[in-house]
Amino acid sequence: MSISSSVDTATSQLDPGTPALRAFERPASWNVHSVARRGHSARIARLSERRNPFISVVLPVYNEAESLLEFNRRLGKVMNACCLTACRGPQSWEAIYVNDGSTDATARMLSELARADVRIVVVNLRRNFGQTAALSAGMDHARGDILITMDTDLQHLPEEIPRFMEKISEGHEVVLGYRSARRDSLLWRRFPSRCANALMRRLSGVAVRDFGSTFKAFRRDVIGEFEMFGDVHRFLPVLGAMAGLDMTEVAITNAPRKAGKSKYGLGRTFGVLIDILTLGFFSSYLTRPGRPWGYLAMLFGGFGLAIQGTLVVFYIMGVLPNILERPGWLLLSVLMDVTGLQCLGFGVMSELLGRTYFASRRKPIYSIRSILRASEHDLPRRAATP
Repeated sequence: MSISSSVDTATSQLDPGTPALRAFERPASWNVHSVARRGHSARIARLSERRNPFISVVLPVYNEAESLLEFNRRLGKVMNACCLTACRGPQSWEAIYVNDGSTDATARMLSELARADVRIVVVNLRRNFGQTAALSAGMDHARGDILITMDTDLQHLPEEIPRFMEKISEGHEVVLGYRSARRDSLLWRRFPSRCANALMRRLSGVAVRDFGSTFKAFRRDVIGEFEMFGDVHRFLPVLGAMAGLDMTEVAITNAPRKAGKSKYGLGRTFGVLIDILTLGFFSSYLTRPGRPWGYLAMLFGGFGLAIQGTLVVFYIMGVLPNILERPGWLLLSVLMDVTGLQCLGFGVMSELLGRTYFASRRKPIYSIRSILRASEHDLPRRAATP
């Protein structure tokens, strides 16, 4: 089906009286784009002058040529219906495909899709930067009020996007998908994933079932709370919890991979463990990095002072005629004291680096959900005093 016929059909079904997601209405600030291309109908040209899209679907892609066309077809069908439910036109969504240095026919296929549909945007990265970088690039180029991230290997089903939108319409800021019934290999995929999720819940204190799923939905105004670096895309729930965002979960289907090869394996487990420890530290001590060093300084310094105090008491009581008769304990106490002083110095430097970090990025140590303030017209007028 051509783009013009799809738009005509969807627009004819649009009923302005249909219950909408009114929470997403915004002033009519029009962003005019010239998107009429050769072979497109005049109706597409008229629809080119439109608002920014309501929904942006961010899709990192790496060597997924075998499943790409089928995924795009199903995504378009779902998004047209989803936007109509919200009283938006069929043009009120966009798909941001981020080609993360694919070496197969993915780049060519994405180019053809972008030429055929004005709602498709393709971002080609110069090389394979990883999924976190691809998601960051897609979010930077997305214009929608709602952002949805998912994989294109058809293990994430486009038909489940309306469930995320339903949760967003209830007022949640972030919706996380968790794989309720995984069909991957127990030894190589499910068992390491369960261990990693359990460890992350333990270290971060964030009660999320599945940290590793890419299938998520975000409101536009909370995207700035996520700093994308390393492989942090796995731990966006931790960053969201640190910012105090309203998050909820939705069960998703983990469909078996029908084409292509999985990009994940047991070899990434060790890198994930390092990221878990790093994020666990950040979630607890990002705004107070000197605190753990202070704990260590008290531990080592207290142990050293306890040994020294015991030696002095034994000397006074006559149990130990000469403290130098126990040089090992004396040297151990001195070592503990020096280690404690070093930890204290590291704590001071960590506090200085933390303050420099927040000052250089002009990033506050808090996150604001909303500000309520009465205007002068809302305040009751005082009676004039005689």
